[in-house]
Amino acid sequence: MLVAVTAGTPVDTELGTFLVKQNGFDVLSYPVANSPKEQDRLQFLGKDYLEEKVKNIIDDALASGAEALFIYCNSLSTAIDYKKISKEKNFKIITPLEVYEKYAQDYNNIALIAANSQSAHGIENILKRKNSNLNLISIGMLPVVVEIEAKREPKQIIENLGLKTLFKFFEETNFGSDKVEGVILGCTHFPYLKEELEKITKLKILDPAEEMLNELRSISK
Repeated sequence: MLVAVTAGTPVDTELGTFLVKQNGFDVLSYPVANSPKEQDRLQFLGKDYLEEKVKNIIDDALASGAEALFIYCNSLSTAIDYKKISKEKNFKIITPLEVYEKYAQDYNNIALIAANSQSAHGIENILKRKNSNLNLISIGMLPVVVEIEAKREPKQIIENLGLKTLFKFFEETNFGSDKVEGVILGCTHFPYLKEELEKITKLKILDPAEEMLNELRSISK
Protein backbone atom coordinates (compact mmCIF):
# COMPACT_ATOMS: atom_id res chain seq x y z
CA MET A 1 0.00 0.00 0.00
CA LEU A 2 1.32 3.44 -0.97
CA VAL A 3 0.89 6.17 1.66
CA ALA A 4 1.49 9.92 1.32
CA VAL A 5 3.11 11.43 4.42
CA THR A 6 3.01 15.14 5.11
CA ALA A 7 4.02 17.33 8.03
CA GLY A 8 5.03 20.88 8.77
CA THR A 9 8.77 20.63 8.12
CA PRO A 10 11.23 18.29 6.36
CA VAL A 11 12.37 16.85 9.71
CA ASP A 12 8.96 15.84 11.05
CA THR A 13 7.97 14.65 7.56
CA GLU A 14 11.12 12.52 7.61
CA LEU A 15 10.17 11.18 11.06
CA GLY A 16 6.71 10.28 9.79
CA THR A 17 8.11 8.73 6.61
CA PHE A 18 10.52 6.57 8.62
CA LEU A 19 7.72 5.47 10.97
CA VAL A 20 5.37 4.47 8.14
CA LYS A 21 8.13 2.74 6.12
CA GLN A 22 9.29 0.87 9.23
CA ASN A 23 5.80 -0.60 9.45
CA GLY A 24 5.83 -2.03 5.95
CA PHE A 25 4.25 0.67 3.77
CA ASP A 26 5.55 2.39 0.65
CA VAL A 27 5.76 6.15 1.11
CA LEU A 28 5.59 9.49 -0.72
CA SER A 29 6.95 12.44 1.27
CA TYR A 30 5.51 16.00 1.23
CA PRO A 31 6.85 18.58 3.74
CA VAL A 32 4.71 21.73 3.88
CA ALA A 33 7.39 24.17 5.12
CA ASN A 34 11.18 24.38 5.27
CA SER A 35 11.61 25.07 9.00
CA PRO A 36 9.63 25.19 12.29
CA LYS A 37 9.49 29.00 12.18
CA GLU A 38 8.19 28.99 8.60
CA GLN A 39 5.63 26.38 9.59
CA ASP A 40 4.58 28.54 12.53
CA ARG A 41 4.13 31.55 10.19
CA LEU A 42 2.18 29.50 7.62
CA GLN A 43 -0.37 28.45 10.22
CA PHE A 44 -1.17 32.07 10.96
CA LEU A 45 -1.70 32.91 7.27
CA GLY A 46 -5.12 31.28 7.54
CA LYS A 47 -6.89 27.96 7.19
CA ASP A 48 -7.74 28.47 3.50
CA TYR A 49 -4.09 28.83 2.53
CA LEU A 50 -3.04 25.66 4.34
CA GLU A 51 -6.02 23.67 3.13
CA GLU A 52 -5.15 24.51 -0.46
CA LYS A 53 -1.61 23.21 0.09
CA VAL A 54 -2.98 19.95 1.52
CA LYS A 55 -5.43 19.55 -1.38
CA ASN A 56 -2.53 19.96 -3.83
CA ILE A 57 -0.59 17.28 -1.97
CA ILE A 58 -3.57 14.92 -2.20
CA ASP A 59 -3.95 15.57 -5.93
CA ASP A 60 -0.31 14.69 -6.50
CA ALA A 61 -0.54 11.65 -4.22
CA LEU A 62 -3.66 10.37 -6.00
CA ALA A 63 -1.95 10.73 -9.36
CA SER A 64 0.92 8.62 -8.02
CA GLY A 65 -1.41 5.89 -6.73
CA ALA A 66 -1.44 6.64 -2.99
CA GLU A 67 -4.39 5.37 -0.94
CA ALA A 68 -4.14 7.52 2.19
CA LEU A 69 -2.61 10.70 3.59
CA PHE A 70 -0.79 10.33 6.92
CA ILE A 71 -0.53 13.81 8.49
CA TYR A 72 2.31 13.39 10.96
CA CYS A 73 1.90 16.85 12.42
CA ASN A 74 -0.37 18.01 15.23
CA SER A 75 -0.24 21.71 14.47
CA LEU A 76 -1.04 21.20 10.76
CA SER A 77 -3.88 18.82 11.64
CA THR A 78 -5.48 21.33 14.01
CA ALA A 79 -5.01 24.25 11.59
CA ILE A 80 -7.14 22.72 8.80
CA ASP A 81 -10.54 21.03 8.47
CA TYR A 82 -9.10 17.67 7.43
CA LYS A 83 -12.49 15.91 7.64
CA LYS A 84 -13.93 18.33 5.08
CA ILE A 85 -10.93 17.83 2.78
CA SER A 86 -11.12 14.05 3.15
CA LYS A 87 -14.79 14.08 2.12
CA GLU A 88 -14.26 16.54 -0.73
CA LYS A 89 -11.36 14.54 -2.18
CA ASN A 90 -12.77 11.12 -1.24
CA PHE A 91 -9.39 10.31 0.23
CA LYS A 92 -8.58 8.82 3.65
CA ILE A 93 -6.68 11.20 5.95
CA ILE A 94 -5.13 9.96 9.20
CA THR A 95 -4.12 12.49 11.88
CA PRO A 96 -3.26 12.38 15.60
CA LEU A 97 -6.51 14.15 16.45
CA GLU A 98 -8.70 11.04 16.67
CA VAL A 99 -6.26 9.61 19.22
CA TYR A 100 -6.83 12.60 21.51
CA GLU A 101 -10.53 11.75 21.68
CA LYS A 102 -9.53 8.35 23.04
CA TYR A 103 -7.22 9.93 25.62
CA ALA A 104 -10.08 12.13 26.80
CA GLN A 105 -12.12 9.00 27.48
CA ASP A 106 -9.29 7.15 29.21
CA TYR A 107 -7.96 9.93 31.47
CA ASN A 108 -9.40 12.67 33.67
CA ASN A 109 -6.24 14.69 34.48
CA ILE A 110 -3.76 15.39 31.68
CA ALA A 111 -0.86 17.69 30.82
CA LEU A 112 -0.20 18.60 27.18
CA ILE A 113 2.94 19.92 25.49
CA ALA A 114 2.47 21.13 21.91
CA ALA A 115 4.54 22.87 19.25
CA ASN A 116 2.80 26.24 19.62
CA SER A 117 -0.23 27.85 21.25
CA GLN A 118 -2.47 27.35 18.21
CA SER A 119 -1.78 23.62 18.21
CA ALA A 120 -2.27 23.42 21.99
CA HIS A 121 -5.60 25.25 21.65
CA GLY A 122 -6.77 22.90 18.89
CA ILE A 123 -5.88 19.76 20.84
CA GLU A 124 -7.47 21.24 23.97
CA ASN A 125 -10.74 21.77 22.09
CA ILE A 126 -10.77 18.14 20.96
CA LEU A 127 -10.11 16.84 24.46
CA LYS A 128 -12.70 19.09 26.09
CA ARG A 129 -15.39 18.33 23.51
CA LYS A 130 -15.00 14.63 24.31
CA ASN A 131 -14.72 15.08 28.07
CA SER A 132 -15.98 18.40 29.41
CA ASN A 133 -14.87 17.46 32.94
CA LEU A 134 -11.27 16.85 31.91
CA ASN A 135 -8.64 18.67 33.99
CA LEU A 136 -5.92 19.94 31.66
CA ILE A 137 -2.65 21.89 31.68
CA SER A 138 -1.35 22.86 28.23
CA ILE A 139 1.70 24.67 26.90
CA GLY A 140 3.16 25.53 23.47
CA MET A 141 6.92 24.91 23.18
CA LEU A 142 8.32 25.89 19.78
CA PRO A 143 11.91 26.11 21.18
CA VAL A 144 11.82 22.34 21.77
CA VAL A 145 10.91 21.79 18.11
CA VAL A 146 13.75 24.08 17.00
CA GLU A 147 16.25 22.16 19.14
CA ILE A 148 15.08 18.82 17.77
CA GLU A 149 15.32 20.14 14.20
CA ALA A 150 18.91 21.12 15.02
CA LYS A 151 19.52 17.47 16.02
CA ARG A 152 20.61 18.25 19.57
CA GLU A 153 20.90 15.26 21.88
CA PRO A 154 17.66 14.55 23.80
CA LYS A 155 19.37 14.78 27.18
CA GLN A 156 20.87 18.15 26.23
CA ILE A 157 17.52 19.53 25.06
CA ILE A 158 15.84 18.46 28.30
CA GLU A 159 18.57 20.14 30.32
CA ASN A 160 18.86 23.32 28.22
CA LEU A 161 15.12 24.05 28.11
CA GLY A 162 14.28 23.23 31.71
CA LEU A 163 12.04 20.26 30.96
CA LYS A 164 12.94 18.58 34.25
CA THR A 165 11.46 21.56 36.06
CA LEU A 166 8.40 21.53 33.82
CA PHE A 167 7.71 17.84 34.45
CA LYS A 168 8.27 18.31 38.18
CA PHE A 169 5.57 21.03 38.00
CA PHE A 170 3.24 18.58 36.22
CA GLU A 171 3.90 15.94 38.88
CA GLU A 172 3.20 18.36 41.74
CA THR A 173 0.07 19.95 40.26
CA ASN A 174 -3.16 19.12 42.09
CA PHE A 175 -6.65 19.31 40.60
CA GLY A 176 -8.37 19.29 43.98
CA SER A 177 -7.46 15.85 45.27
CA ASP A 178 -6.39 14.56 41.82
CA LYS A 179 -2.98 14.63 40.17
CA VAL A 180 -1.83 14.61 36.55
CA GLU A 181 -1.97 11.05 35.16
CA GLY A 182 -0.07 11.50 31.91
CA VAL A 183 1.57 13.95 29.51
CA ILE A 184 0.46 14.07 25.88
CA LEU A 185 3.23 14.59 23.32
CA GLY A 186 1.17 17.02 21.25
CA CYS A 187 3.84 17.39 18.56
CA THR A 188 5.21 14.64 16.36
CA HIS A 189 8.75 15.91 16.95
CA PHE A 190 8.49 15.13 20.67
CA PRO A 191 8.77 11.30 20.56
CA TYR A 192 12.44 12.08 19.82
CA LEU A 193 12.64 12.89 23.55
CA LYS A 194 10.33 10.15 24.80
CA GLU A 195 12.95 7.73 26.10
CA GLU A 196 14.78 10.45 28.05
CA LEU A 197 11.51 11.95 29.35
CA GLU A 198 10.53 8.58 30.76
CA LYS A 199 13.75 8.65 32.79
CA ILE A 200 12.93 11.97 34.48
CA THR A 201 9.25 11.47 35.33
CA LYS A 202 6.89 8.88 36.78
CA LEU A 203 4.07 10.26 34.63
CA LYS A 204 2.83 8.23 31.64
CA ILE A 205 4.08 9.64 28.33
CA LEU A 206 1.23 9.53 25.78
CA ASP A 207 2.39 9.27 22.14
CA PRO A 208 -0.40 9.06 19.48
CA ALA A 209 1.79 7.48 16.75
CA GLU A 210 0.93 3.83 17.49
CA GLU A 211 -2.84 4.43 17.30
CA MET A 212 -2.33 6.24 13.98
CA LEU A 213 -0.44 3.22 12.62
CA ASN A 214 -3.26 0.92 13.76
CA GLU A 215 -5.68 3.01 11.70
CA LEU A 216 -3.37 2.75 8.68
CA ARG A 217 -3.16 -1.02 9.10
CA SER A 218 -6.95 -1.28 9.20
CA ILE A 219 -7.16 0.42 5.78
CA SER A 220 -4.61 -1.88 4.19
CA LYS A 221 -6.44 -5.10 5.18
